Amino acid sequence: MIDRFYTTFFQISRLIYSGDKGAGTMSQVGSMKAHIQQADNETKEQTASMFTLSHIVWCPLDTDIEIGDQIVATGTYFVRGKRENNIGANQHLELYVEQV
Repeated sequence: MIDRFYTTFFQISRLIYSGDKGAGTMSQVGSMKAHIQQADNETKEQTASMFTLSHIVWCPLDTDIEIGDQIVATGTYFVRGKRENNIGANQHLELYVEQV
């Protein structure tokens, strides 16, 4: 049901560490189709992101995405929060993201 709104294609990148020096690079780890919309002021207040350009992204529950990942579509966003909504017919992940 909710998946009919998944109309935006995103590339997912994750900071991957290699070696002992702690240096990491952003590496593409997957992609997803999702829905994105700008967060309202109440959501921004609850997620401590009042002074950023914050959005909410809905995507399938089985999406391999973690807090700290970067997603890119028409803009670039960092995942700052993640919540599973796995009750009922509209099961999905809800991602709280900041536009870079």
